[in-house]
Amino acid sequence: MRDNALNIPNNRTISMDGDPLPFAFVGDEAFVLSTHMQKPYGGKNLTRQEKVYNYRLSRARHMQNAKTIVKACCTLHNFVRERDGIDFDNTLNVVRLDEAEAEPENGFQVKVSCCGKIK
Repeated sequence: MRDNALNIPNNRTISMDGDPLPFAFVGDEAFVLSTHMQKPYGGKNLTRQEKVYNYRLSRARHMQNAKTIVKACCTLHNFVRERDGIDFDNTLNVVRLDEAEAEPENGFQVKVSCCGKIK
């Protein structure tokens, strides 16, 4: 990261009148603080602002973890479909119950698909 080997984009503004800010990774206490790494404040005697910052950083880390879990589930789902020979071009879609086709013997047939193929 220090040598910019990760090709991190240049700083960008996030509001019309704001200063350009660097892109950053969100880490925990084990990481070294740098321009492109945000980590929580350490210690027990934190100011209110530092506690709020730590809370918001923690929320960002949890959101990042949730996205990773969803991607992992979709990747696993797609792997199993591909392994079992299920055609991705014939992926079914979610339909509303009132739009589902009525089947006389089986009630409603609802078509559900988890994820499209991730490339």
